Amino acid sequence: MAWLILAIGIAALPVTGGLLLAAYRENRAAGPRRPRRSGHRPRTLVLLGIAALFGAGICYGVGVTRGQYLLDPDQMCSLSPGRWLPHDADPPRELTIERRYAPVSVVCAWPDGRRTELVPAWVNPAAGLLAATGVGAIAAAITWTLRRPRTVPRPLAPIEE
Repeated sequence: MAWLILAIGIAALPVTGGLLLAAYRENRAAGPRRPRRSGHRPRTLVLLGIAALFGAGICYGVGVTRGQYLLDPDQMCSLSPGRWLPHDADPPRELTIERRYAPVSVVCAWPDGRRTELVPAWVNPAAGLLAATGVGAIAAAITWTLRRPRTVPRPLAPIEE
């Protein structure tokens, strides 16, 4: 699942770049030319942006809910690597859990100085990449809409009878 989300995020960058380049080429001032319809509409960029922001929200949710078990802190950290097992004779008494929400981090701090991160390493880069792609695509759609060249309607030819 992690690789799939990261692959989608990485694949979204060239797609967004291609759409931005097409919008730039269409809207740049290049002298007199005949206006034409483009297949790249702002709607495509907005849909790409919404999908990327949705993916970023999923990644962020995965990170935030990691370590949100309905267990005691010592039981939650016992599920992480480098831990004590619940059947050990002497569980740690001074265990602390440190949480950060931007970037997402849930760390089990053991009394002997060991620290274990419960959030997978791919969550923060994938969420950041997808969020940047989503915001960039929506901003490009807004810019593309505001800067789109307006066509001047041609005057109708007089009807000859």
